[in-house]
Amino acid sequence: MKKILSVILLACLVAIGYLYYTPYIAIKNLARAAEVQDVDEVAKYIDSTSIKTSLSEQINTMMTKELMSNDEVKNNPLSVLALGLFTPLFDAASTTISTPEGITQLFNGKNPLNANNEENEALINLGNNRLSSAETEYIDVNTFNVYIRNPENEKITLVFERNGLIGWKMVKMRLPDFKVAH
Repeated sequence: MKKILSVILLACLVAIGYLYYTPYIAIKNLARAAEVQDVDEVAKYIDSTSIKTSLSEQINTMMTKELMSNDEVKNNPLSVLALGLFTPLFDAASTTISTPEGITQLFNGKNPLNANNEENEALINLGNNRLSSAETEYIDVNTFNVYIRNPENEKITLVFERNGLIGWKMVKMRLPDFKVAH
């Protein structure tokens, strides 16, 4: 009887340990798929729609805040019109970045918004093995954050949520605040 209880207890501990480790497995698989540019495999680990929504909201909020902090722009009645014209551009950029192809390029240090695929010197840079030195944290049992530092040492947060019992998907990318040159 003691032997059976010991085996059951050991099996439970192994299962709990595996469940705890599952986001690390997902992140490693995502990074590996991006490294070999397997877009179909990358798609299994991301929720493009959620990432796009997250990026669009952040970029629009940051640009509005930045533009409205400039007195010259704030007092200009045409600034609201200009912001309205830029919103579709921000949304298009968010759409491009959040696709499996865009995420793959980001993980390889490329800029998905640049047709020439040059190295990314923009605010999002997930390449150059940044995941290997990333900080990680469970927020709760269903949410796991990965913190990556960009070349300017600003924190980019990748938010993963549980997908089923053992699966995880990246659902958000939180960007550092940025300043627009005036």
